[in-house]
Amino acid sequence: MFKKFFLGLSLIVICGPAMAQSATYSGGSIYDLSPPSQQATGGGYLEALVLSKRQHRMKEIRDYAESDIYRQLARPIGRLAMNIEAPSGAQKLGYCTVSLIDDDHIITNHHCIVGNPQGRVTDALLWMGFLSTRHSKGVKQYGVELKPADADQELDYAIHKVRGKPGEAWGRIKLASNAKIFDKQSLFIIHHPAGDKQHITLGNCLTGTPAIDNDDLLHVCDTIGGSSGAPVFALMFPEPKVVGLHYRAVDIGSLNAAKRIERIVERSPLLKRLTQEVVAGGATAAPTSSRGTHSRRSQCFT
Repeated sequence: MFKKFFLGLSLIVICGPAMAQSATYSGGSIYDLSPPSQQATGGGYLEALVLSKRQHRMKEIRDYAESDIYRQLARPIGRLAMNIEAPSGAQKLGYCTVSLIDDDHIITNHHCIVGNPQGRVTDALLWMGFLSTRHSKGVKQYGVELKPADADQELDYAIHKVRGKPGEAWGRIKLASNAKIFDKQSLFIIHHPAGDKQHITLGNCLTGTPAIDNDDLLHVCDTIGGSSGAPVFALMFPEPKVVGLHYRAVDIGSLNAAKRIERIVERSPLLKRLTQEVVAGGATAAPTSSRGTHSRRSQCFT
């Protein structure tokens, strides 16, 4: 019952006529650690986040030990903060989730920077290590190039170059380019919902029935604005790997969708090369911290 209420709330927030497909606020700066409180266009982001946490569906990553596998898998995943200029000239602040795929490239949704429906993205900043609103210790910022190195509107992905080679410090995600996906398979999503600190969705996080719909991986994991571009992990031997790139809600109260990583790898020369390098050279684990273009169907994005 809660699931229906929660997803309904998130879809009202995301699908309203004035809403961006990422979390969008009417004020604030990409250089602010925390998103503006209760200022989301359309309202509801933070309320939805609190409700999901109360039902033990989302959990803060910092609640896990630094040596925990979830904490380690989360290291290459960051928050994308964007300055957006609306057609009216109004300035907005937007958020998505991104993942490092090599030393200086991130992957996120096409609709975050390249095709943002709220307006033209004028600047973007990658935040890594944002785990707590109370302090910025250990948090790093990196400039993001707005012109993508690779992008596809239909598969809703974009790869952007990042200055400063953050992958050397934070590692990179591991992509499963040929994973077997089945109905009701265990998943988890690591993301920055509402542009807030890093969270993991674990509770009731499964593939749908069916799990696959053409280029989409269907799932029932809790997501809200700011979750766009988040990696969807499948529990597989010998370690979890990314099987999808979350991009939208499908049906109010019941279903979300990610783009299948294997389809993105097939389309992207850069990802295909990186995947082949990992297979040839072995897994690339994230370094341990020293401190012990859109489908033509009707869509709603989170």
